[in-house]
Amino acid sequence: MKKKIIILEHNTGGRLANQLWNFASIYAYCLEKNYECQNFSFFEEKQHKKDKTYFTFSNYNKNFDIPLKNIFIKILLILHLQDNKLIRRISPYYRYVKIIKKLHRKQIIYSCNTPFYLPPSKNTNQEEISKLKIIKKYKKIFLCNWLFRNPQGLSKYHKKIIDYFKPQKKIQNKNKKLINNLKSNYKHIVGVHIRQGDYKKKFKEGKLYFNEKEVNIILNEYLEKFKKNIDKTCFVICSDENVELNHFTGINVIKNNGNAIEDLFLLSATDVIIGSDSTFGAFASYYGNIPFIVFQRNKIDWKYYINRKLYFENKYLTTVHY
Repeated sequence: MKKKIIILEHNTGGRLANQLWNFASIYAYCLEKNYECQNFSFFEEKQHKKDKTYFTFSNYNKNFDIPLKNIFIKILLILHLQDNKLIRRISPYYRYVKIIKKLHRKQIIYSCNTPFYLPPSKNTNQEEISKLKIIKKYKKIFLCNWLFRNPQGLSKYHKKIIDYFKPQKKIQNKNKKLINNLKSNYKHIVGVHIRQGDYKKKFKEGKLYFNEKEVNIILNEYLEKFKKNIDKTCFVICSDENVELNHFTGINVIKNNGNAIEDLFLLSATDVIIGSDSTFGAFASYYGNIPFIVFQRNKIDWKYYINRKLYFENKYLTTVHY
């Protein structure tokens, strides 16, 4: 029987891309070692701290073809993600996590505040290396927190990871239809990710937020620096909030009105991504194996991007992802 590596808790506030970088890195590790990989915490649950009202409940497994084999966990998550005050107070899944942490304390590995690198990636942290040795003692290991990383594994098993994390057919078909329609009218399709929400004020005091007028300047600069024909280029904007398209002048733009998963995979299907300094655009870039140009407050170093044609580890990306 294969050893099981179970992602028990991610502690990221439910952000999709942070979970995906973590999940994909652990999955690559399981491929390397021939372990079974299960993710019990692959769901999103966000809450307004002020008024205690929830605004997002989402089981990501519903949008991916990723099997969750444990029937008990399936039922537990169905209960946990109900929009019900009593259930929210009980928090069924988190109660389960507490029990597991008490009963299987020696079988749990935590990542801390810096990336915990998994094989085949090199890890020189002796404490983390010793933690991985406990896997030999048990058939089942639980991983907690969101900073498990595996850059070498992500590269080595890229094709298998892409296949494993493909969205459901309805999302694939929807995005394919949109991209094909655009390609019938334009030669070059650019994905644009504008993260708003917490980027406006909360995260890093709004330093990474760019409004529509600022993004419009960047997109026009891109056309100029890359010598792209304006009439044959279309920018597809994805954002977590409404975008005022009237601020984009002299260029062809459309706004995709999909959910986070639809946006992520639509971006990955474009020719290049230009967007917020975020793990979201970075994962879309990795998945589609396309370049990612990061918004910068100072002048963008366009020369750095000129000859990039595939995914690469971007030195201007400050959010932790690899």
